[in-house]
Amino acid sequence: MAKVEVVSLRVKLPAFAGSAYIAQADGAPLEPGSVGGDGMLSLSVPARSRTVRVTFASPAASVDLQVGHLDPIDTPSGRRQRLNNLGIPVPDARDEKDGHALRRATALFQLARGLPPTGDFDPSTQSALEEAHGS
Repeated sequence: MAKVEVVSLRVKLPAFAGSAYIAQADGAPLEPGSVGGDGMLSLSVPARSRTVRVTFASPAASVDLQVGHLDPIDTPSGRRQRLNNLGIPVPDARDEKDGHALRRATALFQLARGLPPTGDFDPSTQSALEEAHGS
């Protein structure tokens, strides 16, 4: 029997902290579990998975997660994706009204990590984001 390579999937879902879930990777069931008290969802999924659907009973909802779709961390879209995954919502650039949402979200992240909340994506902020997100 061939061994299936797995990858870790971590995303922060504060609205579902402590909630039980069932999950499917590309339609195949995964082990059920529960979201951590801090809202962190951690799953092991087959490395070739593209989409993971997580279904919660309370509150009743489903969340579809894209696997392997992160832009490089040194791009605005890559920073936005990682901040969103950590529970700091940043609207998509095309939905942003004033163009400053990414800077505000970066400043919130910096504040939470004990960095000066400048909103600038400097080397120490990039390092902290890599550490917090896992890549």
